[in-house]
Amino acid sequence: MTELVSVTDNKVLELNYSCRTTRVTYSIADLTGSIILKGLYNCEKPTRIPIEKLPRGFFILYIVDGGSLVRTHFQKD
Repeated sequence: MTELVSVTDNKVLELNYSCRTTRVTYSIADLTGSIILKGLYNCEKPTRIPIEKLPRGFFILYIVDGGSLVRTHFQKD
């Protein structure tokens, strides 16, 4: 099974998600639930999110695809 997210050199979050609809968004929140980053997911090519400005710690990634919500977490060292 392929990982949904991977962190490259603590600088880029790579998303590996198969879209079900054409309008897919993502949000990154800290553990308090505050949204730190958000944007549109590009279903045509891999989405790479720069995270080098995020502090170290654990984060929650939300992907909204139509009526579906996918939630996972990642750590930045």
